[in-house]
Amino acid sequence: MKRLNFTVRHPGCVRIRTEDASGKKYFYIETEGAEKSFSADIVGESFDLILTPMSPQSKPSGSNKLGEKIVDKLISAGEKYAKDMYFFTECVYHVENFNDGDEISLNQTVYSFRSNDAGEELWMWTDVVLFPVQYMFYDAVLNGKRLEPKEIACLNRKKVLKRARPFMLMGEDGLQIISYPLQWARIRRLSTPKKIYSTLLEFSKMDMDERLRYTEDDNFIQTVDEAIFDNLTDM
Repeated sequence: MKRLNFTVRHPGCVRIRTEDASGKKYFYIETEGAEKSFSADIVGESFDLILTPMSPQSKPSGSNKLGEKIVDKLISAGEKYAKDMYFFTECVYHVENFNDGDEISLNQTVYSFRSNDAGEELWMWTDVVLFPVQYMFYDAVLNGKRLEPKEIACLNRKKVLKRARPFMLMGEDGLQIISYPLQWARIRRLSTPKKIYSTLLEFSKMDMDERLRYTEDDNFIQTVDEAIFDNLTDM
């Protein structure tokens, strides 16, 4: 039996499952500003590590004022709606060649197809016109070496496709209506399990400079939150 140390380094929520020679163990970690660590005993020379991104548990508002409660609910609704724009992706990693006391870092990551190598002009066009296809998942790093996913499962594909429809039609210049069939075909293709798996497998093999071209900068979710909040408050 070997004891491994796990560290969740980024804000978020993750369910962690280990499957070793002794069976399955479950852990749920919710972080905010600070990283969290825990240890787990592993039986055998290898095991599967299943990382499932989750939404934060609902927390009651600490305010007693009606106006502040309404605002809290509006913001919460906006955040929940915005999170449904990400394809939550569960990843399975097979872990071997580890020693007692080794550390596995778990990092919430968002892979975004808005990034591309075709130049700034195309970047701006895809960022504004095309709906940003994004995978939210946790990668795993053992002693500085990034693990490759063995399997993946997209947990909310139908919900994201449903949420994406109205955003594809937003705008007043008619371009969105013309581009809608292309966008719909694109998002459906990029969200198939086969495509997500091949993309994240390739992504896991990239060096840091390459990976930075495809990682989320948080501008999208902030913009969506603001837009939803403005729409709700104007009702």
